[in-house]
Amino acid sequence: MGYQFYLDGVLLPVTPGRMTQTVKSRNGTARLLSGEEINLPEAPALREVELEVLLPHRYYPFLNRGWQYPAWYLNFFDLLKTEQKHVQFIVYRKGMDNSLRFGTNLTVVLEDYAVEEDAEELGDDVRVTMRLREWRPWSVKTVSQAEYGTTVDSGRETSGAPSGGTYTVKKGDLLLISPHTLHAARVAGGGRMISDSLVFHLNMLGYSVPDACSIRYLGPLQNGKYRFMPVIRSGQAGHEELQECLKELLGCVEDKNRTLSGQEEGRAAMRWEGKELYMKELLFRFFRLLYQHGYVVKKESSALDPNAEEKLKTVLSYIREHYAERLTIEELAGLCHFSQPYFMSFFKKCVGMTCVEYINQCRLSRAAEALATTDAPVMDAALENGFRNLSYFNKLFRREFGKTPREYRREAKKR
Repeated sequence: MGYQFYLDGVLLPVTPGRMTQTVKSRNGTARLLSGEEINLPEAPALREVELEVLLPHRYYPFLNRGWQYPAWYLNFFDLLKTEQKHVQFIVYRKGMDNSLRFGTNLTVVLEDYAVEEDAEELGDDVRVTMRLREWRPWSVKTVSQAEYGTTVDSGRETSGAPSGGTYTVKKGDLLLISPHTLHAARVAGGGRMISDSLVFHLNMLGYSVPDACSIRYLGPLQNGKYRFMPVIRSGQAGHEELQECLKELLGCVEDKNRTLSGQEEGRAAMRWEGKELYMKELLFRFFRLLYQHGYVVKKESSALDPNAEEKLKTVLSYIREHYAERLTIEELAGLCHFSQPYFMSFFKKCVGMTCVEYINQCRLSRAAEALATTDAPVMDAALENGFRNLSYFNKLFRREFGKTPREYRREAKKR
C-alpha cells in the first residue's frame, strides 16, 4: 500500500515517511460549591499537521508523477506562505488492488516551513519541514446604516460609495457612475428608454502605473477619495464637449465590434490601425474635461498626507521594479516603517485594492506583454514574471483577461 500527498492540487514528489497530526483539547474545568470538579467540554482546537518533504534535484524511478526541480516547489511553498491562502491538504491511501481510498482532507494554511540542505546526508536534494494549520470558515454579520442612504448587500465589498439618491434623467443628459457604486435604472411611467453605455477599467488609462497622473487623478477616483457629480445636463458647462467626446468613443467601439466580410475586414484593419491610441486619447480628454469643469469632486477629509503619499510612491515603485522577485508584506511594510496590519489597511485605502492584488496585476500585465510579443512558452512567461504556480497563474490570467494565456496569444498575433 502507498500514500499520495496533495497540497493545493500539487502532488508532492516523494511520499513523506512520517506525518504527525495534533488535535489539542480546549476543555476546561469548574469547581462547584460542593467542592466537586466538573468538565466543561469545548470544540477542539484547530488541527496541526507536521511533515517532512524531500525535494530531489534529479529524477528517480520512485518519484511521483509531475516531478519538478526543488526551486519550483520552494517557490510554490513561498507563494502559499506569502499570500496566506487556505488550500486543500489531501492524503490518499492506495489499497492492495491499487484503488484510491480516502485518508485525510483538510483545509489548511501553511503556518511555517524550514529548508534544509546537507551535502553529506542529502547531496543535491533538499528537505523541507513544514507545519500546516487547519483553517475553518468564519463570518461576522453587521447591520449598519449605509452612508448617504446607499444600500449595500451583505457580503459585498465596496469602497468609496458616492452620494446616493434617485436621479431623473432625460434625453441628452450624461450619467456618471463612480467606481464601486451599486446602481440600477428603471423607466419612469412605463415608457421606453434607449441609452448608450461605456464601461471601462481605469487600467486603460494606466491607473496601475504609479506616476503623477495616476496618483493625483485616477487613484483617488478608484479608491473613493474623489467622486463624479452624477448627472451633467444639457446646457451645463462642458456638456457639449463631453457629449461629442463620448459619441466618438462609442463610434470607435462600434467600428471595432462590427462583423465584416473578409475583404471588408482587410480594409477595416487598415482604417483601425491606431484606433486604440485614439480611444485612449479620447478617454484622457473626457477625464480632463470632467476635472476642468468641476464634475469630479473631493470628499471631505480625504486628502492624502504628503508624507503618506511619498511612502505610497516608494512602495509602488519598489513593486514595479521587483515584481518578478519574491515579495512579502513584511518587506513592503518595512519600506514605510509600518506594522503589517496597518500597512495592508493603508495600501488598500490608498490604492483601492489589496497589496497582493496589485502585485498580481503588475505581474499579469507583464506576462500578457510577453505572451503578445514573444514566442516564449506560457510556463516561462509565468515564471519570469513572478508566478511560481502555473495553475494559479492560469486562473488569475483568465479572471483578469477573460481568456486563457494561449487564447490571449492567438488573438494578439492576429492584430
